[in-house]
Formats: sequence, structure tokens, C-alpha cells
Amino acid sequence: MAKLSRLTVITVSSVALLALNACAGIPTSGSVNHYADPRATASSTSESIEIDGPAGGASPEEIIRGFLNAGVGVRDDYKVAREFLTDDYAQSWAPDDHTVVYSDQPSITNSSGDSYKVSVPATSEIDDRGIATSFNANETKNLEFELKRVDGNWRISSAPGEIVLQQNQFDQVYNPFTLYFFDPTYSYAVPDVRWFADRDTVATSLIRVLLQGPAPYLKDAVVSAVPEGTKLTRNSVPVDGGTADIDISGDGISNNLSQLTIERINAQMNETLTSLANINSVKLLLNGQAVQTGTLSEVNPIVDHSVPDSVIGTEDGSLVTRSQIDDPASQSTVYTPQGANATLPAMGIARGIYSYLSEDRKNMWLVRNGEAQQILTGNDLSQPSFDYLHWAWVAHDNSTISVVSSTAENPEPEDLEVPWLNGYSVHSINISRGGSRAVLTGTDGTYSYVWVSGVIRGKDGKPTGLQEPVRIGTSIIPDYADFTSDQEIVVANYEEGTAEIVSLSGISRSLEPLKGLTKLTVGGGDNQIMAETKDSTLYRLTSSGWTRVESSMHDFNYSG
Repeated sequence: MAKLSRLTVITVSSVALLALNACAGIPTSGSVNHYADPRATASSTSESIEIDGPAGGASPEEIIRGFLNAGVGVRDDYKVAREFLTDDYAQSWAPDDHTVVYSDQPSITNSSGDSYKVSVPATSEIDDRGIATSFNANETKNLEFELKRVDGNWRISSAPGEIVLQQNQFDQVYNPFTLYFFDPTYSYAVPDVRWFADRDTVATSLIRVLLQGPAPYLKDAVVSAVPEGTKLTRNSVPVDGGTADIDISGDGISNNLSQLTIERINAQMNETLTSLANINSVKLLLNGQAVQTGTLSEVNPIVDHSVPDSVIGTEDGSLVTRSQIDDPASQSTVYTPQGANATLPAMGIARGIYSYLSEDRKNMWLVRNGEAQQILTGNDLSQPSFDYLHWAWVAHDNSTISVVSSTAENPEPEDLEVPWLNGYSVHSINISRGGSRAVLTGTDGTYSYVWVSGVIRGKDGKPTGLQEPVRIGTSIIPDYADFTSDQEIVVANYEEGTAEIVSLSGISRSLEPLKGLTKLTVGGGDNQIMAETKDSTLYRLTSSGWTRVESSMHDFNYSG
């Protein structure tokens, strides 16, 4: 008889994937890739789980359920789960391909002979690259098991190469981790959030998927310094004394790699792994040979690019700027429209270039050298957003996204091909500081959404499209969204006066409601979030909540 065992697993509970709450205006059916959906809690608590091995005389159904429950034992390479398998199959079973998460109990039926079908009402799943997909309605996954008797007891002789976890089990053993890629200029680090079981081999998992490239929504929007086809020379990334040894090889890895490429590879892997508690540095090896790194410090990408304190706003219909929002002495008038008031202004990254809309949101103007030029006419124009390559972005006429080079001698707007937006009306669009991602809000007339999409550009940096997006889970009906950092987004609903900050790993923080909220604007970080209400009162977000700011300006906006 197989030895009965019990393993106690001590883990730190992470907040995990949940399906979207079914409330008005939020989708409740269908599936879509997510960073993650709203969390029940943002706190972490230590928890002890006891895992029982197979009991003597257990029925096939009891063996299967015990095996599924033992999937929480990741830190010991599923030692107890393997006890439910035949000896031969326990040696070959590879459980790292896929993880299915469920909330309601799976059903088990005897399909024929010693074959059993397990129907799992899945709420989400994680693929072998750590990419999460959440389902707004349960999606049934049918799994096939084969059993046989070993010394008078049932054991599993064939099972899917995946782990099936109840939601609370998933919460305890899986965590979000961040891979880093580059924007096309290699100036900015772009995060790519993945989910893995938090165990000793997680460094190996992260580097393995980093070598495979970015998630689909970032394809063609970011670049990797790692040559295509590169693999780990050995099947692990050993960590000794806080240093991870990363040995890579492949057709593109040779002694002819430039020092610049080597430094970029090292920087990309360093950004990815040093977020782990047990790693503070990486040692890069090419085909088994250690290489020198750290000689070109300028290759380190910018992470969480800071945003200047300077702001643009309006006063008495004119565009005005300040070096700081609470420094009225620095205020200067940029431009005064003739016969109309400016609204929803935007300021280029380098300042000196501005944009604004007409009050009816039918016309967009570009202001340079004290002169304004009307460059776009349409319906329901969104507030413009500038990227760091000086392209101005605006959504209009439901799903049309237009861009215009603000530095061109004769700026002309061009419409992007974004077929996935067909059938939607876009409320807002904002571009990340690194220029590789856009966050949009929109509606199909029934439900409202927040999307993050990779920005596709030509070799000259010109935007050419938006990649098929991921949807960000939020508990409010979104009118507006913008990046507050590389990994956080603020979402607002103006009618209800509600807002929340959602991290790309899915943890959300609700902000204090503001009655009459009409506008939210974001710089970088929580201390650069401003709100305006119907009576033109301004508020700044502080650690204690919204704090009123006395100012004659309104319609504030930071650069970008």
C-alpha cells in the first residue's frame, strides 16, 4: 500500500484572479485576456494548508478529488499529488503546462471502464507562458483521467498535464511577476505581467518566457534585446548568494555580439529578476562563458518615467501654464482663442507645443509658437494625448483614432487602422510615458470597457495601429483611464464621481468619491492626480484623500 502522507504548506496568500462582478454596464459574458480582474482584498496573509495523501481503499472519484486538491503543493514539486499517480506515471507527469482555476466544485463521471471525465467550471486559466485569461461566465473544461489498481488501491495512470485549483488555493500559491521589454528606441522599460506559482523555480520560469517574447497584446509594440531563438543553455537559472546565473545560447548568441547588445540583454534580465526577494543581481553567460557587463550604464532603460510638475489649464477661455499647480506667480498665457473658449487642453512632452478642443468638442487645434492651427474636425473628440515622439492622439466619431505629428511643418491628421474597435465608441485614449502602450475607455452601447493596447509604429516612430488589447478589470463603469505609473492605471466614472487605481497585477484601490466630478487628470504617481468638479473646484489626491486646491485655473492637465 502506498504510504499515507500529509504535507503542511506555508504560503503567503496573493490576491488572485476573480471574474468580473455582474453589475450594470460591466460585461458578464464571454472571455478575454486580462492582466487580472478586481481583487477581493489587497492584503497578504500567511496561511497554512494541509494536503492529505491518498487514503487506503479510496474510490476512483475520491482519488481524483484528492489529486486535484493536492495541486496546491507546488513548493515540493507536487510530492503529495504524485502519490495519487502510479509509480511510472508519477515520474513522467509534467504539471507546468497549464493551470485551471474554478470556484464551483468540478463534477466527475465514469465515461467508460476505468476512464473518468472531470468537468471543471473554470473562472480563469493560466497558460505555460504565465498569461492569464479570465472568463466573465464559467467556461467548462473537460479533463480525461485513466485509473488502474495498484496493490489493491486505485491510482491515476493518465491525467492532463495541468493543475486544477480552487480559487482560494490559487490565491495562495500564485503571484503576478513582471517581465520587462524595451520600447523600440530601447529607452523605456515596458512591463509585461505574468502569473506563476511562487516557488524556488520561478526565476527559471520568468527567464524562459522572457526568451519567448512579449505577450500578444505587446507584439510589434515592444522589442527584446535577446536574439530570436535564444534558449537557456541548461534547464534552470540557479541562484547563489542573491546572484542569478543566466546561461543562454542559440543561433543568435555568438562571440560577435556587440557590447551594447550584451548590456541590453543584461539590463532586461536584471529588471525582470531583481524584483524577486532572493535575487539582487544577475550574472550573464553566453554559451557557458561569463561576459562582462556594467560598462555601458546608459543602456539601462527608464522605469516609471517621472513627469514634470508643469501643468496646462484654462482661465477665462485662454490657455495658461504654470511650472507648478500651486505656483500662481509662474502662470503665463500661452494662447487666447478669438471668439471661442479653449477646453480640454494638452501639453507636449517637451512643452512649447499645445493642443485644445472647441467647447462643442468638434474641433481640435494645435498651438505652436503662439499661433493656433485647426487640424481636425469631427464629433465627440476626446482630450488629446501626446506621446514622447511628439505625436498627438485623439479619438473621435465613435471608434476612429487619429494621430498627428505636432512637429511636422504642415501637420496633417491620419486615421489608424484599428479593426478591433469597430462597433465601439471610445471615450478616452492616453499614451504611456514610454510610448508603447495606450489605455482606452469605451462602450458598445451596453457595456463599458478599459483596454490596454500595444502601440504599433513604423521604423520612423510613426504610429500605424493598435494591437489587439487586453481588458483591464474594474469595479466601476469607466469614462476615463490613464497611466499613473508603468504598472498602475486610474479609472474614473464621472456620473457617479467614483475612481479607483488598478495595478496591472489586478489589485485595486478605491478613491474617495467626489460629488460632481467632471474631470480627472494624471501626471506620474498618486501625488499627481488632480480632479475637478462641476463648480470648477480643484482637488489634489493626497494620502488623506482629496485636498482642495485654490486656483483661478481649471481644466488642468500635465504634459503628455
